[in-house]
Amino acid sequence: GSGRDIASSVLITEKLREQGIDVDLAGFLTPWALHEFDGELEKTLNRSSKPSRKFIATKEDVSLDSYFEPELPEINEELGLGIGEIYLFSLQYGTERLREELEGLVRQRDYDLIIAVDVGGDILAHRQDLASVYTPIVDLTCLDVLADLRTTADKYLTVVAPGVDGEIPSERLKEIIGKERALKREQLTPESRNYQIFVQVYDEINKRTKSSSHTGDVIRKVVGGQSDLIEEYKRGNVSFNVQLDRELASGIYYFDLEAVKSHRRDMQVSYGNISEAHRLMKEMGASGTEVDLVPR
Repeated sequence: GSGRDIASSVLITEKLREQGIDVDLAGFLTPWALHEFDGELEKTLNRSSKPSRKFIATKEDVSLDSYFEPELPEINEELGLGIGEIYLFSLQYGTERLREELEGLVRQRDYDLIIAVDVGGDILAHRQDLASVYTPIVDLTCLDVLADLRTTADKYLTVVAPGVDGEIPSERLKEIIGKERALKREQLTPESRNYQIFVQVYDEINKRTKSSSHTGDVIRKVVGGQSDLIEEYKRGNVSFNVQLDRELASGIYYFDLEAVKSHRRDMQVSYGNISEAHRLMKEMGASGTEVDLVPR
């Protein structure tokens, strides 16, 4: 995913490392902003590096402070995360170009396994669920592009802490997960090593950006608590409460990625640029898109 989803992926990379598997990590650049690497505008595939900056197209001279992705190589080294390459994917050039370049990367790196990681479960949305989804561009693009990727590598989808983003209701997520027949469920606990690493990474990002992640804070409440909780969320100037199911939200669920995509034939995600992506999401019934959330 985009934003903190790439940091949350350490919950999965730690599990792979325990099995002696070499791991590269990738995430999507925020689609409502633009990014520069070494003074050049983002390409479809970018390596996380400095100097880099994030900005709004209409305010090119103003860099956004909460941009943590260039810090990841240093965090990887300092915390001993053992991750190889760190890539950042751009959606600015459309789905077909992204798929083609990803296929080239998979061949070049000779991957055996591709795992998509989503926090909160929006990637599981069916068309009927989009009315409550605010940021679908990255999730739905990820599912479509990876499902269509021509490769012999195995493909899996993991959903971390379903419901913690406050979009699809917990009861609906449980219904979807039941129908999708999750291959496996793992319990997040304060004692589990991958969870402790996750907390370290989030704390380091918070320190470096002088910001925090509401979703990350909610995951901590869920994992450290003993019962369900009611959490307040905000969308712009609107606040609302969401009842979270602790058993659901304290789990990591594994799925066959191509099987999940096969159940969404009425949600074909194909576009040439972000403006087209925004229109497509609205036409499919999404209540919002990342583009709607551009800071003013």
